[in-house]
Amino acid sequence: MAIDNFDMTVNFNAGQRLCGLNKIAEIRAEMREINKRVKQQDKKNRPVPHAIMDKDLARFLADMRDEHDKKYEQNNRALSALFYLAGIKTARHGVDVVEMSDQEKKALIIAMNHFRVMVSLFSERLTLSV
Repeated sequence: MAIDNFDMTVNFNAGQRLCGLNKIAEIRAEMREINKRVKQQDKKNRPVPHAIMDKDLARFLADMRDEHDKKYEQNNRALSALFYLAGIKTARHGVDVVEMSDQEKKALIIAMNHFRVMVSLFSERLTLSV
């Protein structure tokens, strides 16, 4: 007895997608803490996941702030919108990841997840008028 044409997909609205992405980010943070404790116990010289996350955020910010990029102005505006969505004050928009509080990093990741959800809802057939 085979099951034919059984659809295993579930449609989520934007809010459900955002909650799911944020939950995954929380689980990653929990795993980071567990791995950190294990690292302290075994004293091996492996990178701490927290440092990996900071490295990824630092790379993202460096890419967006690259003044040699032809789209630097647009990247800067998009980054400002991301910081605004995260609720980070304008005076703090230029700080490096190492200067951010854990709360600011969390807010930034939640805002990035929100952008991911928005982009996933975009039409695949967007056109520019000529």
